[in-house]
Amino acid sequence: MLLKIFKKLLYLILALSFVVYILLLLDGIHQYPSPPPPSRLLLRKPTKTLVPSGSELSFNDLKENFGKNKELPKGYEEQALLALAHYPELENVPIRFEITETLIPLASRPDILSVLLPWKKRTYCIIISSKSIESLEPILLQNLSFNAQVGVLGHELGHTVYYLDKASIEHAGIAARYLTLSFRKSFERNTDQRTIEHGLGYQLLAWSEEVQAAFNGDSEAITMDNTYYNPQEINNEITKLKIYK
Repeated sequence: MLLKIFKKLLYLILALSFVVYILLLLDGIHQYPSPPPPSRLLLRKPTKTLVPSGSELSFNDLKENFGKNKELPKGYEEQALLALAHYPELENVPIRFEITETLIPLASRPDILSVLLPWKKRTYCIIISSKSIESLEPILLQNLSFNAQVGVLGHELGHTVYYLDKASIEHAGIAARYLTLSFRKSFERNTDQRTIEHGLGYQLLAWSEEVQAAFNGDSEAITMDNTYYNPQEINNEITKLKIYK
């Protein structure tokens, strides 16, 4: 009896795996429109220090302009909207911000189920940790300044922009390759660059400096073998771009 049940479960798993595999292959055939480079976008002018507006009118204006199809994170709504304001490519893209207890302070990924859907129907998630291990607690979103919160949310949205033109099978490849240091370094540093090019360089700098302070200036621990730009590198990139002039 147990053997029959086991066989049925095995056949079911194999059948589902085959269906998912076919969906991934079919999805990979489609050509996805790539988002335009920042140089071709009408971007919001960089601001050195962003602070809470303190005005319901200003918040409502942000929400009306940049909150379409967005599930904003409770307590960080304005920070999320200010970051979204620098990504016109994401204006109509469904994005869900989730607050939960998880090891990684922040993460960005496509919704697992919607990744099998046509790209126009996909939803993307920004995961915000409310509790982590003790050593990472100081760099959780809740413990950062408003300016740095906008910066790190902008970094996560930079990942989302990268995902837009990727087929389902490519997303699987990204997840697998992220386990390697070489790919992870390239992936995160390119996202830092994308964040700066979208006008959030000062906010990313604030985040990087606060993380460095939280780790008592231990740059090796902070940058994880140069996985992310350090403050000096961010400053260098800011000085190169016309948008900051």
